[in-house]
Amino acid sequence: MDEILYLIKKYTLSQIILVGHSFGAWLALLFAEKYPLLVSRTLIIGCGPLKSTYLPEIIRTRNERAKQGLSDTDNYQSLPESSMDMLYFDEEQHKALMAEIFSLRESGELLDRILHVTCPVTAFHGKYDPHPIRGLREPLEGKLPNFRLIILEKCGHDPWKEKYAREEFLKLIRNELVIN
Repeated sequence: MDEILYLIKKYTLSQIILVGHSFGAWLALLFAEKYPLLVSRTLIIGCGPLKSTYLPEIIRTRNERAKQGLSDTDNYQSLPESSMDMLYFDEEQHKALMAEIFSLRESGELLDRILHVTCPVTAFHGKYDPHPIRGLREPLEGKLPNFRLIILEKCGHDPWKEKYAREEFLKLIRNELVIN
């Protein structure tokens, strides 16, 4: 969150639209909760469940797909060039961040903090994503003001990489990024 705040201050930004994917979705929501005057909207993509009770379902889904011989257990049908989009992955940093966020989720603090987000939140979630849709729907719908869930058919965890969902996702995200 310090890096996001640094960039906002460096470029003298205000009322930003935060976009976060997977772990970045949690980060965007936590930032919006902590700095409500800086964030006008939050768009989250492939957000993991907000309660740890959904973890066995994620593991079961991935294991079932692996048993079927699927090498990509997270996406419906990835585009061939999609594996080339990561610039650098720091495994040690990833482990440390995940341990921190998992602790917040396990204690219930993650959801408690997210329920204090005041800006509109739009969630994009693939129907095939191993993170269960209800892991967002149940804790947030009707509890978080201005929450909207968009479910993408034939789509897994990374919609911009998906053969059948990419164009629809890009159109939807562009519409969300238009400043009204």
